Amino acid sequence: PENKIEIYALQRETGQPLKDVIVEVYKQKYSPDYREYVYEKVTSGDTDTYGRFEFERDKNSYENYKLILTKDNDRFESQNYYTYYYDYDGKRTSTYFFLDRAIYRPGQTIYFKGLMINTDGKKDHKILTDHQTTVTLYDANRQRISDVTLTTNEYGTFNGSFVIPYGKIGGQYYIYNETDSKYFRVEEYKRPKFEVKFDPVKGSYSLNDKITATGFAKTYSGANLNDVQVKYRVVRRATFPYYYYWCIRFYNWYNQNQMEITNGVTKTDKDGKFKIEFDLVPDLSILKGTNPVFNYTVFVDVVDVTGETHSSQTYVSAGYISLLSNINLPEIINKDSLQRYSVSTTNLNGQFESANISVTVQKLKTPERIFRKRLWEIPDKYLLSREEFYNSFQHDIYKDENEFYNWQKEEKVFETSFKTTDSSFIRFKDLEDWKPGKYFLSLKTKDKNGTPVDYEKYFTLFDPESDKIPLKDASWIYMNEKSYEPGETVKLFVGSAENVKALFELEQDGKLIEKKWITLDSEQKEIEIPINEEHRGNIIVHITFTVNNENHTLTKVISVPWTNKQLNISFETFRNKLLSGSKEEWKLRVKDPDGKFASAEFLAAMYDASLDVFAPNYWGFNVYPYYYSKLNWVTDNTFSPVYFQNYNYDWNEYYYLNPIYYPYFNNFGFYFYGYMYSYRDESKYIEAPEGLQSITSNDITVTGKKELEKKATNTVRVIDDGI
Repeated sequence: PENKIEIYALQRETGQPLKDVIVEVYKQKYSPDYREYVYEKVTSGDTDTYGRFEFERDKNSYENYKLILTKDNDRFESQNYYTYYYDYDGKRTSTYFFLDRAIYRPGQTIYFKGLMINTDGKKDHKILTDHQTTVTLYDANRQRISDVTLTTNEYGTFNGSFVIPYGKIGGQYYIYNETDSKYFRVEEYKRPKFEVKFDPVKGSYSLNDKITATGFAKTYSGANLNDVQVKYRVVRRATFPYYYYWCIRFYNWYNQNQMEITNGVTKTDKDGKFKIEFDLVPDLSILKGTNPVFNYTVFVDVVDVTGETHSSQTYVSAGYISLLSNINLPEIINKDSLQRYSVSTTNLNGQFESANISVTVQKLKTPERIFRKRLWEIPDKYLLSREEFYNSFQHDIYKDENEFYNWQKEEKVFETSFKTTDSSFIRFKDLEDWKPGKYFLSLKTKDKNGTPVDYEKYFTLFDPESDKIPLKDASWIYMNEKSYEPGETVKLFVGSAENVKALFELEQDGKLIEKKWITLDSEQKEIEIPINEEHRGNIIVHITFTVNNENHTLTKVISVPWTNKQLNISFETFRNKLLSGSKEEWKLRVKDPDGKFASAEFLAAMYDASLDVFAPNYWGFNVYPYYYSKLNWVTDNTFSPVYFQNYNYDWNEYYYLNPIYYPYFNNFGFYFYGYMYSYRDESKYIEAPEGLQSITSNDITVTGKKELEKKATNTVRVIDDGI
């Protein structure tokens, strides 16, 4: 609850709520009398039938609490519960600025548009109409250049323009009104004249092959750039696509140093093309059995006769194997699912390559014990046998018997072989006859050189109709991870192999919208959650319970997007090749989520795409929020290992030796070491370089909304038929 802290007193072994537990709450405060922090009792009371007790906390402050719980002869004391609650008032006015480009030269015109919205910081958003706002242009020294006063229309928008004056230093300029700002660059740039691209890498290669990477340089008008200099270098780096986290490897997988294996200079031919030849030299310090894949990145810098330089890069991959295989299989499969799963075989450069594969699936033998998480590292020496250990520690892990990759493989439930195509898939036959549990999938094939290529995958099969969870675990949760719409129902499966009482909570934006207790008698239960309009922006499910002296918290985010706010835009007419100076008309259609014609305001801009080399122009606009978990149960002080503390300080005898002092020269205060520090703090605005043309404020043109109708950034009204 807002401004309150909840406490639940539970039986540590069974997780059952404890009634009539006396709770004493102490808050840490600074004592001027003692000149130190002390704990002061702030409240006390008894837990209710559900083991619950709550108390109020201060707003907008950090607090540290100590709790003392007492029932009969049991006493629990815990401290250092740090909490912070901030009562955020998100009401504000926001302005979203849109520019026609992200970089300008002095003397050019900035066309801008703004959208003003009143918001409460959550779901309530309203456009601000008939509102007067002043937009100011600032230079790189944050000095005001000019401003213009505009008024929002019935759609909450305004638009205007500024002319960037000469005589100012370049850098980050920005426009600003009373709520927000938008930055852009002002530079004396030269428009890019050409671009550099590589041809796609095709085929598969073997290590030590000599290959040729090709590319071209062309002007933006399409002319070839011949006989220009091409500087290149090739860098090698190792990756490991078949690293399985359940495999134990004695090798450093991730910190592979890059190495430049060649460099040089060449030129483009008469067609603007260039070729770079190099050998696929492997790193011999990496073990061949680890199946490394070496990525060779080719970097080029192309320089024309004027000195203009553009860069590009491509990469080629090669390894001791020349084939990669994969099955798009989720970690949890619903037994009722009729889904098919895609199978792919590609060369190391990501291109399809057909191969003969065999796929087998085996069930794994699940341990009969329910294990707790390991609280310390696996020992290197075992003093107890497995049986002796289990007799004393029933729910703890002896070695690695909890790891599924060590479980015994049982009967084979599926087997198939085929030659892959670019759209291959598999579907498990007779899946309804399979038993819930853990399964092992193996895909075997060979590359073109006959080298075996293996792919492994573990997955869990669960039965939604069963009242038992698929594995012997203390906690289990499953939900179809998809986006939901109002009117649909989420089917959430929760369960435990123990008898537990679990707290079900539904959260949105840091507030609980539903809470209840559910009983799991060593079973799996289905919980249905109807989705309503108020759930847009996501809701979060929490399942919390305690069993075997261990706390379990299961969390799932239910995605409910703002599809009711999306407008669909389609082109009725569009031509992507135009003549310079010609007039062109594009026609678009705007529809709402229901497919009806929408009454809307449309913003469009046209600019030179080559400027994206310097500064890409991005229009970011996301009004409606998406919520994720903000609430959590603090259990660190109650379910965590406590280390031994030694209170006998005389158990070890120390020997003190008299140090030896050697003669030394007395400098009488004259030393030859140390540092001399000097500080000076100065600031000055950067001045524009000499020779730049300067103008006065009278030379600046400020254009209002009415003068923009023929400019590049236009406001378009959607008429009755959606066009």
